[in-house]
Amino acid sequence: MTRDDIATTIADILHTIAPEADLARLPPDAPLREELDLDSMDFLNVMIAIKERLDLDVPEADHAKLATLAGCIDYVTRARARRERKDDHMPTHEFTAHLSWQRTDGVSSTHDVAFEGRPTLSVSAAPQYRGDPSRLNPEELFVASLASCQLLTYLALAARAGVTVVAYEDRPVGTLTIVDKKMRMSEVVLRPRITVDAATDEAKARALVEAAHDGCFIANSVRASVRVEADVVRG
Repeated sequence: MTRDDIATTIADILHTIAPEADLARLPPDAPLREELDLDSMDFLNVMIAIKERLDLDVPEADHAKLATLAGCIDYVTRARARRERKDDHMPTHEFTAHLSWQRTDGVSSTHDVAFEGRPTLSVSAAPQYRGDPSRLNPEELFVASLASCQLLTYLALAARAGVTVVAYEDRPVGTLTIVDKKMRMSEVVLRPRITVDAATDEAKARALVEAAHDGCFIANSVRASVRVEADVVRG
């Protein structure tokens, strides 16, 4: 992506946030919030859009560097260039597990899933497939991993944005059905209820839900549709 492409994308983002603004008359070094009448939530949405459209997460400590149109273009151009130079050295993380199963008197789907240095899980097929209903099954673990990743990503973004989370509860639901002639998890709906401190900006807390969904490693790794229907309340 060239500098001109970045400039065009940023202009499009600003037009979406402030559709009535005349960007053609916007001085490149003028404060965006004053010129476009952006409140704190509008500016946060600009940062979220930069992450989504330009694949760049801007730390809150750097927000002041994007106070002008020229600043936005310069920051994104330099950050993407730095990342491209480092791409060959990006770390790769591996996660392992050990599965074991042995035949018993009857054919059983129950098996152990072990993780080094941690408790072993006893896993079975889902009850619908003659599994042991007292044990976890892969479908439940799949749903739980998506919900857990959403929670952890949200908490990380909230801490960075100054949003104080008091409690977070979710009861996710996954749907297993036939899609394109194959049985698979077609959709997972996350319904987190997020309680934030009474002094927290509720709108800002809500905006972080979608940002967390976009940044969730697990959600980004699956084919199933993952929807987040969050309820944010102040305690």
